[in-house]
Amino acid sequence: MSDHPPGSDQRALNNGTGLGCLCQVAAYFILASVWERAWPFWGFAAWIVVLPLALFLYRRGHRAIVKGMLIVGFIGMLLSSACAVISNTM
Repeated sequence: MSDHPPGSDQRALNNGTGLGCLCQVAAYFILASVWERAWPFWGFAAWIVVLPLALFLYRRGHRAIVKGMLIVGFIGMLLSSACAVISNTM
């Protein structure tokens, strides 16, 4: 048997995706306040926050939260890459 209550891993994964989304949004607004054409690079800028926070939480044993954060981080990076390609073709 597991020491965790049922559904706690899913809850932790959801918390990680929420935390990852918060990091993505914060990176976009911070970067956009400094540079007006920053929207293609927000996914990469979010890794400045996501990676150290993920390493900290991983060392603390919150592996499901880290998994959710990394999933959202990679999706944000792919979306910002797509935005950069679209902005260069227009």
